[in-house]
Amino acid sequence: MGFWIVLTGLARHVASWAVFAVCLGVLTGPAIADAGLGAGATPNWEPWVEAGGTLSNRNDRAEAVGFAPIAQDEDQLLFVEARGKLFEGGSEEGNFALGYREMRSDGWNLGVWGGYDIRSSENGNTFHQIAGGVEALSKDWDVRLNGYYPLEDQKSVGTSSSTSTSATVTTGPELGLVGSQLFFARGGSTTTTTTTTSAGFDLAAWGVDGEVGRRAPLEEWFDWVQPVEEGVDLFDHEARIFLGGFYFDNSLFPDAIWGPRLRAEWRLNDVFGGLPGSRLTFEMEAQHDDVRKEQLEVGVRLRIPLGSPNRSNRARASQSARMMEALERDTDIVTQSRSGSTVTSVTSDDLPTTLEPVRDPNTNVDLDQVVFVDTPGTSQAQVTGAGGNSLIVLQGDNGTFGQTILQADQSIVGGTQGILVEGRTTGVQDTYVAPGAAATIHVLAEADAVRVANNSHVTGLTISSDGSAATDGINIPNAVTNVYIDNNVMQNLGGRGLEVDANAQFTFTNNRLTDHGVFSAVDMASGVTAVITNNVWRDVLATTIEVRPNTRLTYTGNDHQGTAATGGGSVFRFGGGAGATNVLDGSGNLNSLTNAPTLCQTNGAASFTGTIDFGGTALTDNVLPCN
Repeated sequence: MGFWIVLTGLARHVASWAVFAVCLGVLTGPAIADAGLGAGATPNWEPWVEAGGTLSNRNDRAEAVGFAPIAQDEDQLLFVEARGKLFEGGSEEGNFALGYREMRSDGWNLGVWGGYDIRSSENGNTFHQIAGGVEALSKDWDVRLNGYYPLEDQKSVGTSSSTSTSATVTTGPELGLVGSQLFFARGGSTTTTTTTTSAGFDLAAWGVDGEVGRRAPLEEWFDWVQPVEEGVDLFDHEARIFLGGFYFDNSLFPDAIWGPRLRAEWRLNDVFGGLPGSRLTFEMEAQHDDVRKEQLEVGVRLRIPLGSPNRSNRARASQSARMMEALERDTDIVTQSRSGSTVTSVTSDDLPTTLEPVRDPNTNVDLDQVVFVDTPGTSQAQVTGAGGNSLIVLQGDNGTFGQTILQADQSIVGGTQGILVEGRTTGVQDTYVAPGAAATIHVLAEADAVRVANNSHVTGLTISSDGSAATDGINIPNAVTNVYIDNNVMQNLGGRGLEVDANAQFTFTNNRLTDHGVFSAVDMASGVTAVITNNVWRDVLATTIEVRPNTRLTYTGNDHQGTAATGGGSVFRFGGGAGATNVLDGSGNLNSLTNAPTLCQTNGAASFTGTIDFGGTALTDNVLPCN
């Protein structure tokens, strides 16, 4: 049904284009032609009109064509052609061309043409285009090359906009930085209004196409194929096959449109016996490109001559007939539609947000600022300058750091690692994940890699040396208390992993100490209060835990791996004179060692109370294996 609507509309809209060309040829052709042919001579070529329709898997169309000579002599023809098309989607197109052809004695007709096209797109836009081509036609062969250049490359198809509104209410605490301080944000609401503006465009493409065609010699294959008149070389049935290709582009296309094209025609010449030059043509076309995909067409066209062809030169009748061929060109001005959108969002705060500052729950220190340190050469100055109540974020993006000495009331965390914080009012807790690369403190000297102060928290660092120098990993000075050390890696230290001076108090948990040197991994002076839990000790050359008198020790959940005390000493050593160490809790420790070291030593007047569970072996003072 849609095809017949198209065909009816074509008759109404575009038949006048073909009539124009015919009238021009009829009115001017004889006068001009007479100048070339001489008085009384019969013109070789007369006007014709043609109408037809095409069914397509993409866009059906109806078409009308008018062809008219405007000047001619025995071998040359100047002509006009007007073509009108109406497509099922509502677009219309007109093609107007002026052409010239010349018959050569070698059997070829050479031609050139130039034209003007106008197209109304489905979106109501009008495009104009200039086109032209060259051709070589013989009785059996067709060669064509055409070019197309639009005078406008894009036109708008209008804009549209839509607006959406969304409200966000902070229903729970959200941890984040505000300026240089960490807060829990709660309460409050925001409204976001989003406006999306969409615009569409029709884009016209420049391009080229071409084809080579060959006539099938039906008269040699079938007896029923006969000349249209006795003695002429033009037959009543004619089949032609064409192979070609096309390329079209626009700078705004995401991809060019190009591909192969196959075309075939079956012509019935002089289809009306009393009307020489009439023709009924059945045609098929297939083409493919990556943008429009496969396109298949079948169609039919009927040509009516407005005069009789001159076939007096019967040996050249087919070559003469080819001078009257319609121009073969791309179906339409190639256009594509494109759309784009712009999104604008406006956010407004409807209710204020309450900000709750945080503290370090492991040291109970208020954290009033976050200081980012990423320059090894100046890191100590930045740490010192930050002062108390600071969270130091050590970022390893620019290399390793040297000795780091903390001030009182400072927490330090390495990049990519997390540190637990809590709200000062509500006590709500969350983990702040530090930005930047992981941090390493690497010291090659007889010194402390890290020295802490009162209320220090050290977490998420790698602390190392090369094993040759007596480098201590972390030093807790005399009488320093409330120190929390967790989730660190301490490796290849030539000194003590953790050196604790007298009367200090600390927690050492979830750390990993490996490849330790000739000094004790943990060396505690007298009067210390220590909580050592859930750590991994691996390949400790000397004593692992060395304790002196009057110490209060909690030692639980630790895992001893690899080898221990291969250079002397023992896993646990209690020494330093009179005064007992009080083991408050010694449960749940694992013995994963691959060797069998001395497990426990009590030297001189040293002693301890309580029991340490070491992989199922109970370590008790003066009871083997403690001597």
